[in-house]
Amino acid sequence: MQSYVDEAKQELSKAISDEGLSDTQRVKMVERSAKTLKEYGQSGAFPGKEIPLKANREKNYRRVQAEVIYANDLRAILHNMLMSQQLSMINAMQIEVVEDQIKLMIPGEGVFELSKDLVGTVFNWDIKEGFSGGKQSDAKELVQKFRDLATTKEFVKDVEKLYTLQRELLLKRYQELKKTEDLQAQLGKTYRNAANSASVLKDFQKAGGDSEPNPVSSGSNSGGGSHFKASLPGDWMVDQDKPGQWIASSKREIIAKSANCPASNLNVKVTATFGSSAGSLSSGDVDKELRGWMAGSGWYPEEASIESLSIPGFTGRLLSTTLKYKDGYGGAMSGYKPGTAHIHGYAILGENGGSRTIKVSYSVFAACCWDNKAADTSKTAAQSGKNEALQVLRSLGLSGTKSTGNGNSGGMTSQENIVPPAKSSAYADPKNLTDSNLREELLRELIKKASTPEEAKYWTEREKEIKKKPAQPQPKPQPQTQPQPEKNKPAIAVKGISVNELVGDWDFVANGFAAKMEIRSTGSALEGRIFFNVFRKWEPLEALAFDASTGKFTFFRPNGKQQFEGTLVGSTLTGTYNKTSTWTAKKSGTVSK
Repeated sequence: MQSYVDEAKQELSKAISDEGLSDTQRVKMVERSAKTLKEYGQSGAFPGKEIPLKANREKNYRRVQAEVIYANDLRAILHNMLMSQQLSMINAMQIEVVEDQIKLMIPGEGVFELSKDLVGTVFNWDIKEGFSGGKQSDAKELVQKFRDLATTKEFVKDVEKLYTLQRELLLKRYQELKKTEDLQAQLGKTYRNAANSASVLKDFQKAGGDSEPNPVSSGSNSGGGSHFKASLPGDWMVDQDKPGQWIASSKREIIAKSANCPASNLNVKVTATFGSSAGSLSSGDVDKELRGWMAGSGWYPEEASIESLSIPGFTGRLLSTTLKYKDGYGGAMSGYKPGTAHIHGYAILGENGGSRTIKVSYSVFAACCWDNKAADTSKTAAQSGKNEALQVLRSLGLSGTKSTGNGNSGGMTSQENIVPPAKSSAYADPKNLTDSNLREELLRELIKKASTPEEAKYWTEREKEIKKKPAQPQPKPQPQTQPQPEKNKPAIAVKGISVNELVGDWDFVANGFAAKMEIRSTGSALEGRIFFNVFRKWEPLEALAFDASTGKFTFFRPNGKQQFEGTLVGSTLTGTYNKTSTWTAKKSGTVSK
């Protein structure tokens, strides 16, 4: 019957890797393969970690992350270039088509990898199929399109459009990855349930009876074993497995590292021991002992509930505590202490018709940055950890042999019992990232989650090189096309809006480029400077003028040869520069007098 086994394994492999299947098809295929493999005495074949489908989609998401950074950096380079500079760059550019990407190699700037489909959409360009030189000729055609657009001043606009489409694709791939995480958990559960519902055919049972004996039988003989067994979620591990003593735990990151705080982890642990009892205990005696156990824990928990609990051969009571959060704190003098959400549980069970007692406890600790801003995330993670601990606790039993692998049992092979956890994506949701922090977060994730040391090194070194470069040098403007800065005008308010409402710090965005702007008053004149995130350096502003009667504010940016005009309304500035492009700013801070 080897052919049936091979077909089942092939079907399972296709279900968890083929992009062309619907989720309904995947579930049916996993269910069929699990039952067939079980019936023919095969060990579990479902992956213990991540399925190939998720690995492939995560790879695609990381590729788009990189494309967004490349597109952003390309538009940053072009942002201040005059037409002659653009043409010079395009003439020196080399283009290579590699699978689904277009590589632009620009001397002095490096390589920029972009989506082939999106480049084709924006620039109305379609590469021909085949290997007989079509790619080279098509690349030349694309270069010519770039030249034509540069001469009509449309090249920068199209690169901006490309960046927007890359961001939209990023969001789409992220949502796809999130759905795949849920699908992975669903398929794992389907495999486990299907395997449990089937029985090994008689001819394929191992010597000595059924290949999957119940580790704990009911009745007074249930306590004859000396080792604990339990069903563990996917990322749990057995830390200790001695006769009568057993510990299993899980640790995973729930909040990524930030500029101010290290990564925060969720730690969950279940401990089980057994020993002789002096006699049967009443429920009242058990409850009293549980409360005493809780009081001595040191975390000052509060009782939430006490309920009946039973596992094969044992019956008792379970005390659960309330979810509590201990605030973190931080300061130069006091030091820094993370916040912690925590939940605990305690159980005592007596043997049915026997003399032994099992004591089980669980603890859940979910950390948070010292500033407590993500406390709700930690509380949610703690509740999730409690649910996993209860799952482990309720699956406990005793057997006569030591656990192997990650300690899974309960009538399944360790592989069959593994269900990849339905954890939230390790990547930040792009829709929650702003123009000012998108690139920084994507770069951090590309480095932190690099598949190889070489990949992490590439992005680290690339960023170092970018930071070494000053803002793009600009040639002197041609008098007939470039606006000339006006002389500084007094900024004294005669009536209407006070100049003090303009003075301060501003969050600034011009055509999608985020910056910080500072405006200061020196006597009767205004001074200012601006820091664009993409250029990473302060630039002076010139010819700052403010009309207090109308709220009109104008200034000149020498590095870009750009004349800005805007109007102050409350704490918001809005306007245009070079007559057509738009900019906005919101006040983020005042200057003390």
